[in-house]
Amino acid sequence: MKQYKWHLLFTAIAVFFLYPSITFGTPQTSDNYTIQRYILTNAGGQASSDNYTLSHILGQSSPIAFSSSGEYNLYGGFFMGTKSVPQENNGEFHVTTTEELQNALGSAENDGIDNIIYLSAGIYLGGFYYHPGNTEHNSITIIGEPGINTEDIILDGQGVSDVLTLYHDDSSYTGDVAHARVSGVTIQNGLGSGGSGGIRIRLYPEYDISLTNCIIKENTTPGSGGGAIIEAYLGGGNITVENNIIADNTATERTSDQACMGGGLAIISLTSGRCLIRNNIIANNTATGTTDPQGGGLWLRKSCDLVGNTIYNNHATNKGGGVYCAGGNVYNNIIYGNSAAEGGDIYINGGYATGYNNCYSDILGSWSVSGSNLDTNPRLIDAEHNDFHLQSTSPCIDNGTNSAPDIPDTDFEGDPRTVDGDNDGTATVDIGADEHAFIDTDGDGLPDDWEMEYFGNLSQGPDNDYDGDGRNNMEEYQQGTNPTSFADGDVAPLGSRDGTINVGDALVALRFALLLETPTQEDKEHGDVAPLDAQGQPNPDGQINVGDALVILRKALGIIDF
Repeated sequence: MKQYKWHLLFTAIAVFFLYPSITFGTPQTSDNYTIQRYILTNAGGQASSDNYTLSHILGQSSPIAFSSSGEYNLYGGFFMGTKSVPQENNGEFHVTTTEELQNALGSAENDGIDNIIYLSAGIYLGGFYYHPGNTEHNSITIIGEPGINTEDIILDGQGVSDVLTLYHDDSSYTGDVAHARVSGVTIQNGLGSGGSGGIRIRLYPEYDISLTNCIIKENTTPGSGGGAIIEAYLGGGNITVENNIIADNTATERTSDQACMGGGLAIISLTSGRCLIRNNIIANNTATGTTDPQGGGLWLRKSCDLVGNTIYNNHATNKGGGVYCAGGNVYNNIIYGNSAAEGGDIYINGGYATGYNNCYSDILGSWSVSGSNLDTNPRLIDAEHNDFHLQSTSPCIDNGTNSAPDIPDTDFEGDPRTVDGDNDGTATVDIGADEHAFIDTDGDGLPDDWEMEYFGNLSQGPDNDYDGDGRNNMEEYQQGTNPTSFADGDVAPLGSRDGTINVGDALVALRFALLLETPTQEDKEHGDVAPLDAQGQPNPDGQINVGDALVILRKALGIIDF
């Protein structure tokens, strides 16, 4: 053993002369040292060829723990290594690499000042962690450098770790409110182990928390908050979630307690502060399992204000495919096309719930007060391919309420809000995250996007009747019908339409549906009349089936008219 110690001393002396930048000394508990190369990695004297570090502490009773992060706290003993002294930053960091980001978070944890970390364009490999000590209660901001798009700043969990955690829970603190802000970054491919797979913000008491202008996608966790979870249990801090896209995230059942809440976003807050969720796209998220998965898109244990969000095509195995909430003020939201065993779009689990001017179809639970809600397809441009803008014929245009709390000046992508989207002379806010602008460059009263969608040009006038159905183009636009559709139900006599609708047309359509006859293209254009939209007008689905025959029969009997 004595010979082994002499060997260590000889090695240390040799290294000193070979590496003159390396210093000797006795570290203090507050010192931070960067290690350059391993000499020994454990008490057994095993050597390493790694180029990360250089260190061995003589006389230390326990083996030394190493990692490749490059920073270690050394306590007592004789050491070799280069002391790393952080540069003065005055609370501001500009980072370009994974290592720089984690180092900035580490420095910000206990430096006693407010910090802001700016990220340049690039890919930063998670998981990142910020956990200040109990004596630290300062603000932390993580934000993209000015002028850089959110899509170009990527925090990536690579499918092996969560992406970003901000964690502080000093319940004894009673001072001023600090701020925690994350803005303008993409958080993706995270794999959580009980918290969120994407971003977890657990800060209390007395923190204002904001998550804004982020893309949070394709993250997974067992438990709560597949994409994001915000937890605040004490104090009076506020929570703001605004202008984010939260999509394609998954929460699965946690083995320990079968919890599964908030496939996209979960908010758990017992503070007296306000929670505002505004101008977000929350789509294609899932809360899945066998016990009680809740809130496929959004799960709220807090009475929150939901204003102007689009929450679409989310799924929960059990309750609240779109939103699971316990009260709150819900204004001007599209919560549509979601699914769950109970409350496909909305599940209200008690509490005082206000619901005005929303677009949804399937709700379980009752509003305390409500009005002017729509049960109709919002007509998004192409939600299947993540285009959640409103079609020019959407019933959500100018159908919100300007009395909603905190209507922002812009929509989810920065377009002006509120505008006159239907050209009726009155500017009324739209329902959902998108604000549709009425643009009519040829001055004919028909919006350009509507003309391009149906005609492919701007040559049609408001008085033209392109499809010859007796309604001119202006009437078709105002009624939200297809101006190029010949769907009138006139398919008989077979091969020789007579311009009238009677029982014979319904019988011919039924023969098409049962494959007893083959319809021509002209037959399809006239016979594809189902389903009917909210205005009772044909909304062709590209096929003639029994539903079309029944609609034609009802028209023939005078029950409906279109």
